[in-house]
Amino acid sequence: MRGQSGTRRVTAADVARAAGVSAATVSLVVNGKDTGRVLPETRRRVLDSARELGYEVDRRARSLATGRSGIVGFVYSGLLNPFFAEVQLGLLERFGERIQMLSVGTEVGHTTARSNISAMFAFGVDGVIVDPIAHESLGARPTGPVVLLDSPGGPADRVRVSFDLRTGAEALADHLLGLGHRSLGYLDSPFGTATYQLRRQALEQRVRSAGGTVSTATSHLTVEAVRERTLRQWPSWHAQGVTAIVCASDVMAYGALEALRTLQVPVPEGVSLASFDDLPTSHLLAPSLTCVRLPALDLGRHAATAFLDLLAGDTTPHEIVLPTELIVRESTGRPLTS
Repeated sequence: MRGQSGTRRVTAADVARAAGVSAATVSLVVNGKDTGRVLPETRRRVLDSARELGYEVDRRARSLATGRSGIVGFVYSGLLNPFFAEVQLGLLERFGERIQMLSVGTEVGHTTARSNISAMFAFGVDGVIVDPIAHESLGARPTGPVVLLDSPGGPADRVRVSFDLRTGAEALADHLLGLGHRSLGYLDSPFGTATYQLRRQALEQRVRSAGGTVSTATSHLTVEAVRERTLRQWPSWHAQGVTAIVCASDVMAYGALEALRTLQVPVPEGVSLASFDDLPTSHLLAPSLTCVRLPALDLGRHAATAFLDLLAGDTTPHEIVLPTELIVRESTGRPLTS
């Protein structure tokens, strides 16, 4: 590999001299085999020296030597959903320079297809990280490591990283019930992925156990689609006495809020509004959005760690469940009838 001067190839030995370590240590770090074997500060010193010298790993040579490409596939649904940008940031943060990532997003509103996963393995990735996924989409066991994201109740023979959705949904239900809401509208995804099912079911069960009602409508997961759905749905919900709307995601809440503005229904005075996700822009809305926070960045970080463990040989199926948190902001308040 040529260095910044362009005069000769920079070698691992050059990096070792600059970092004050052995060539073997450089090899461990740049090939992603340093976990538990190289101190974090030493790893940073090696990577800094490699960057300054312009050293890059010859991935083709490494692939021939190790049988691995050093590439992970990330397959997700919702090209325009900023939630997945946060997930990817978490993945990249944990992978660092050891693993390169190839991302494939499906069209908005379509669940991840088995063909996308097969295509990733055909491309030569070492494994895939998938979010979200209908369980049947995996089919037979793939030819490499798979980490499932946000797949509550997913296959017990897989490694999964999920959210504690039930606790979050129940906290949101208790918040709305405590404000005096008894008739809720719920805007849901039309696709039956487990994550959306659990969000709605947990909230419904909590509200109904307190004597309340939940009326559900579905919409594709874009701001414009939800806006149009809310414009059509609100007259019926208003006639039913709905005083709070819960959306399955923040993107859906953005569309609902736009529709309510068009209808001149003030939030929260005319109707309260809440959702799941807590995207980075949700606190900037007017009014700021009450959300069940699903930590997308942590989802990516834990998924990357789980994937690296799979590559290292720890193939024991398990599920990592990340905590959720209710973030109360301006978009929820007491109903006028309370």
